[in-house]
Amino acid sequence: MNGSEWSQFAKEQALRAHGVRLFGQPPDGLQVDAACPDCGQSDRWVRTQVLGETPGRTDVDEYGRIFARPAQRGGVKMACYHCGAQFTYRDLPFTDGEQAQRTAKLYAEVRTGRLSL
Repeated sequence: MNGSEWSQFAKEQALRAHGVRLFGQPPDGLQVDAACPDCGQSDRWVRTQVLGETPGRTDVDEYGRIFARPAQRGGVKMACYHCGAQFTYRDLPFTDGEQAQRTAKLYAEVRTGRLSL
């Protein structure tokens, strides 16, 4: 194996390393930065998780107070393997009308005993 073959082999192996490949597909229309916003590097800026929609719910903070968590659309988590920064990108939140429609549909499904997953 000569130097150029070794160089090609090393490059192929590096591209198989953790953090180089993208993980899953982002939701349609989601705008994600092409490079890390902190350091500006793009060669190790990777998608680490694809997030689904979450329903609204109530939660409790560290002081025992109850607060509302709104429903969220899908998104992605990105990480930079140069500077270690991590960012979460989510699609635009639901409008009040969209949320009301989703709640009415869920209520109707619960009454019939059939939930769509």
